[in-house]
Amino acid sequence: MERFIPLAKINAILFHPILMPLYLCILVFNTDNPFFSKEFFITWPIYIFIIFFTILMPLVSLFILKKLKRISSYSLLDKKERVLPLALTFIFYFICSMFLKMSPGGLFIRACIQVSMLLMIIISFISTMWKISIHSAALGSVLAVLVFMAAFYKSDILPLIYICIAISGLQMFSRLLLGRHLPSQVYAGYSLGFALMFSVLVIYR
Repeated sequence: MERFIPLAKINAILFHPILMPLYLCILVFNTDNPFFSKEFFITWPIYIFIIFFTILMPLVSLFILKKLKRISSYSLLDKKERVLPLALTFIFYFICSMFLKMSPGGLFIRACIQVSMLLMIIISFISTMWKISIHSAALGSVLAVLVFMAAFYKSDILPLIYICIAISGLQMFSRLLLGRHLPSQVYAGYSLGFALMFSVLVIYR
């Protein structure tokens, strides 16, 4: 199994939770669906908001926290060290959602961001006691969005759903292989991410 560890590390980076909002935008705006605009002048501000507030700012905050010795590593191996980075990311997501409110094509993405904020609160609370998998929760929420789009927006994205499930399986296996989580923590994270995202989108659609 040791020969798969480098691949597991690459997989953890490629499908890191911090990249999920960007991947979600790419999926939403590039599916064959009349409900989502593909016009460049509508989508490009959304991409900028997502990249700046959900990727760049969280990364900068992690760098600062590491310099201030508030976290011991960027991997956040200590479950209690997750709370402050998650709190800062929550703030960045909130600001992002405010900007998306002004974008005519960003309402659905904004809803997903807001559910992600709720997910952060729940994970932060759980992390004070138990190291639930954030990676799995993020991918579970992405799968929930795809299933929601297929069910309620009649998107023909079944192949994407299968691909997402396959990637999720690889990601969860990677977390176990790297010794970052127990199986229960991985399954719980995935189930929480999927259930929360899907149920809230259904309720408020």
